[in-house]
Amino acid sequence: MSVLSMRTAEVRRESATPQTRPGPGTQGAPERPNPLGNDPRNSDVTVLLVEDDDQIRRVLLHFLNDAGYTVLEAPSAEEALAVAETWPGPIQVLLTDYSLPGLSGDDLQRAVRAVREETHVILMSASGLPGEVGRLAREAGLRFLPKPFSRQSLLANIRAALEGRTTP
Repeated sequence: MSVLSMRTAEVRRESATPQTRPGPGTQGAPERPNPLGNDPRNSDVTVLLVEDDDQIRRVLLHFLNDAGYTVLEAPSAEEALAVAETWPGPIQVLLTDYSLPGLSGDDLQRAVRAVREETHVILMSASGLPGEVGRLAREAGLRFLPKPFSRQSLLANIRAALEGRTTP
């Protein structure tokens, strides 16, 4: 799986499948399948993750990486837009916080979809107005994911967006 960090412009290869190592008293325990349910369909999907909170972005990056997605991460809308304009491959999903410094998540999704019409958008928000953000997302035909959310909810929403379903 590839993870592109927009701060370092570095691509790291990481295993999405945990490995077991024989410990004391074991006889070379076999590798276990990924307990996180890595879906083979995810390896062909690139997610542009935009979150200004480093801690939240790291957690989301971990969730997406473990699920098998290729992840492009950016801490700001401006950096994300630069990625969207220059990334040579498709970007199937834009997962962005609504409340970002500078451009809002809504402004970002409009700019990204102007250059990448095929990109599915999921807006996240923990703001005091999740109902308002959710309404705006629905009116624009976007998915909305109120924070906090579970790993399962995140992955179900991404899969539903990719499959064109309105509910996870």
